[in-house]
Amino acid sequence: MRRLDNLDIERSIQLKKLIFNENNSDGLNRALSYSMFSGFVLVSLIMMIDLITSHDIAFPEFFFFPIMIFGLHGLYCQFNEMKLKEIRTNIQPEEIKRRIAEYSRIKNYRTYEAADYLLFLNEPTYEGSSGYEQTTFIFIRNEKILYTVLKETTRFNTPVLFAQYFKARDLKRILK
Repeated sequence: MRRLDNLDIERSIQLKKLIFNENNSDGLNRALSYSMFSGFVLVSLIMMIDLITSHDIAFPEFFFFPIMIFGLHGLYCQFNEMKLKEIRTNIQPEEIKRRIAEYSRIKNYRTYEAADYLLFLNEPTYEGSSGYEQTTFIFIRNEKILYTVLKETTRFNTPVLFAQYFKARDLKRILK
């Protein structure tokens, strides 16, 4: 699970953003991630402009467009990584906890309850020689939940690019 030193639960809920003390490696990871995704966008844009201005229009510029879209999506995910998304429901907090616990058991997630209204769902995922772990932070408030998904790797933490959409779909489904 990603380390969030001194997570301020109340302010996080109030501001709908994870508030914690960052360490130097978090800042470095974020800067490298911004640089990497910006590089995808800039290099693709430069190559597309170069191909168009040289009037050598062919297949290659279409190859750069998806790379630029990937870079833009990565930047969007990095900017919104710490923001908490909201799902409203008419279910009481105890029932929400029960349903999330059942969902966690079915998906084989490790669940930790940090407070009465804060749950962590840890999902180990393995790619190649180094694995990573995705953690879903779930804050339960009255008849709504606030959540975000963060990824922890052994080397370089990039934002979660697509898993947050599947997690949102699953959470909405179980909270109907």
